[in-house]
Amino acid sequence: MSKLINNFIKDLTGSVIQTSNHWNKRLSVSLVRDKVLSRYSSDKITKVLSDDYWIGYPSYTYDRTNPRSNGGLLRQFVIILRDHDPELFDVALKKSKGIIHCFALDSCGGRKRVLSARRGKKSKDKRVRLRSAKILPVKEIHALKKDPHNPVRNIVIKRLGLDNCFGDFLDDKCRWIKTRCQGMASIDDLPYKEILNESGDKHRVPLSVITNIISQLSDEELVYYLDYPDKVQSDYIKEAVSEILTSRLTR
Repeated sequence: MSKLINNFIKDLTGSVIQTSNHWNKRLSVSLVRDKVLSRYSSDKITKVLSDDYWIGYPSYTYDRTNPRSNGGLLRQFVIILRDHDPELFDVALKKSKGIIHCFALDSCGGRKRVLSARRGKKSKDKRVRLRSAKILPVKEIHALKKDPHNPVRNIVIKRLGLDNCFGDFLDDKCRWIKTRCQGMASIDDLPYKEILNESGDKHRVPLSVITNIISQLSDEELVYYLDYPDKVQSDYIKEAVSEILTSRLTR
């Protein structure tokens, strides 16, 4: 932590109103003005807001002895900027990082929010990218399909519609995402023989994927899988696949 950030946190915590509830710290607007806004130049505030220290900084923690336990105060500080110093709030939207960028996105709407979310797509903080995925126009979130954070990709899928993008996630590292997409894909796009071989493991391949594949096999190929139910450990899957095979081969 830099000296500037350390001093900022001290001044911010020194702007708290004393209340009987020590879990609910509240900032005094007048104290924030006196201890922070009047003491720090706009350049210093910009350096504070854009410091990498805020990347991964928790929004809340129950451990009050944790030196990174001021998420609630930071949220209030951003709101004070929004309501009392619009120019510095614009700086927060344009240059802040980590948890402060999250709070800035949470504290506004409209075009400014979209522009800030556009910057947030490339943030090192996954919480900022998650917000950006929820905020940006659908046409601008395709790059987030490859985001390393599972919840971000889930939001992208939800907003694009699974039917419109399942092909991009057939090999996703998240099993839940991958199997949802495999459950609706054409067998031409799947290594279906490999998947059926894996399904002998009770927990590896869900029924939706297996039935999707079995239902697409030609009658000629289906014959080679007559003994497939005997290889499956799950009684539920065994029964469902047996019914499909019987129905297909006796019509």
